[in-house]
Amino acid sequence: MANEKMSILQMLQDGKLTANEAARLLAALEPAQEKPAAAPTTTPCPAPNAPVPNRPYAPDKKTGGDFNDFARKAGAFAKGMEPKIQKLTEVVAETTVGLANKISQGIAALEEGAARAPQPTTPQQTAPRPTPAPRPTVPRPTAPPARPTVYQKTAAPAPIVNVPETTVELPVEALTAAHNTLSLAGLNADVRIKGYNGDKISARIHTKPKRPGAKAEFIVLGTKYTLHYEADDFHSVGIDAYVPAHLFHTLRISNLGGALDIANLQCPVLAIENTNGPLNATDLDAAVLSLANCNGPITLQQPAFTRYDDYQWQVETSNAKLTLHVPAQMELGYHINAHTVFGEIHLGLSGLEYLANAPGAAEARSAHFETSTKKVRLSLETSNAPLMVN
Repeated sequence: MANEKMSILQMLQDGKLTANEAARLLAALEPAQEKPAAAPTTTPCPAPNAPVPNRPYAPDKKTGGDFNDFARKAGAFAKGMEPKIQKLTEVVAETTVGLANKISQGIAALEEGAARAPQPTTPQQTAPRPTPAPRPTVPRPTAPPARPTVYQKTAAPAPIVNVPETTVELPVEALTAAHNTLSLAGLNADVRIKGYNGDKISARIHTKPKRPGAKAEFIVLGTKYTLHYEADDFHSVGIDAYVPAHLFHTLRISNLGGALDIANLQCPVLAIENTNGPLNATDLDAAVLSLANCNGPITLQQPAFTRYDDYQWQVETSNAKLTLHVPAQMELGYHINAHTVFGEIHLGLSGLEYLANAPGAAEARSAHFETSTKKVRLSLETSNAPLMVN
C-alpha cells in the first residue's frame, strides 16, 4: 500500500493527476490500512551455530506507521490545496478569456479599418478608339531664323546722387550788422571760408546726398543766416564761400571729418571748431576768438591786431601741434597762459617776463603790458605735442 500511495503522490507531483483525483485515490486506500494487523508469531531462538532459515521480508510496525502517517498528511494537504488550485484555475481562465476578447476586438478593428480604406481602383478596360483619318498636309510658310537669346541684366541699385555744386548768392542786411549771426557747418569734406568787403554771401556747396531730394540750403530767420541740412541725409557737405564778415557780429564755423581753412575774417566774435582734420587760420581780427580742434593740428598766422584795443583769444587742440605766429609791435602787450600735456612749450616773443615756468605750464607777459595801447590775452593748450608761439 505504501508503494501505491507513493506512486499516487509522484503522479500528483508530475502533474499526471489533479489534486482532486489524488485525494480520491488516497481516500480509497484508507479503509484497507485501518484493518488490525495480525499478531506476530513467536519464533524460538535458534541454537548457536545453527543455520538461519530464509524468511520473507515484512516491515515492522514502526515503518508501516510512518508511511501511513505521511499518506494521511498528503491527503489532507491535497484536500486543502484543492480549493486554492480551483480558484487559481478560475482566475487563469478569466484572464485568458479577457485577453482573448481584447485580441479579438483588436483584430476586428484592424479589419474594419482596412475595409474603410480606399481600395486601389482597377483600370477599366476601354474599347480602343477608332483611328481618325489623316488630315491633308497643308504647307506652312517657312519661319524666320531664330534670333539669339539676349539676357537682360538685372538693374543695378541707383547710385548715390552727387550734386557737384550748388551756387548761392545771398544778400546780407547791413542795417542789422550789429546783431547778424552766420552759421556754417561742413561734413566729411573740406571747408574754405574767406572774408571780403562785399554785401552778400557767395557760396558754392558740394554735396553727396544719401537719398534723392536731400537739400542743403541757406535759411534766414531774422538776423540769423544758417546753412541748413539734415546730417543723416548726406555723406558729405563741402563749402567754399566768400562772406562779408564785417556785416556780422558773430561767425560760427565748424567742420567734421575734413580740413578747415579760414582767412580774412573781421568781426567781434569768432567761434571756430574742427574735428579730425587740420585747421589753418590767417588774419582773424576778432575781439573774442575761440579756436578749437580735436585730433588735428592748428596753425594760426596773425599779421596784425588793428581793429580792437582788447583781444581775448582761446586756442586749444589735442593730440597735435599748436603753432601761433603773432606780430611784435611796440603798442602790443601780450599776456600768455600756455599748457601742454606730454609736450614742450616754446614762447619766442621778445620782451616777455615769466610769471611761471614749469614743465607743461608757463605764464608770461610783456614788460610794458600795463601801459600798452592794445592788449592781447592768449590762452593756449594742447596735448601730446609741442606748443609754439613765435
